[in-house]
Amino acid sequence: FMERDFLSTLKVALACLRHFPDAPPAHFAAGQAIYHALTRAPPSGSKLGLGSKDDKELAVAGRKALELAKVSEPGSWCQACEGMLQYLTKPSLNPTRQPVRLWRVHSWRP
Repeated sequence: FMERDFLSTLKVALACLRHFPDAPPAHFAAGQAIYHALTRAPPSGSKLGLGSKDDKELAVAGRKALELAKVSEPGSWCQACEGMLQYLTKPSLNPTRQPVRLWRVHSWRP
């Protein structure tokens, strides 16, 4: 799912954050979805090519989401995660493609 449709993944992550605003995996999923949507979009004429104000605002939101995830779950952070964060902090025209990464989520149910 994540690899095929980054914008849908972002919607799901944001829905999760409405119910669980402190959930690090949801912050990570949102930031990663923004990173992948921005780096895979056509550069000209698209709202996802970092040429528009909307793209720049998305990059800021993605950076903040990844920073929250990094601080909350440092044990899950990796080099690819750092690459996504660096791109969203200072976008470049030729980003190094980072792989889609999923975090293991351990939960408890009564």
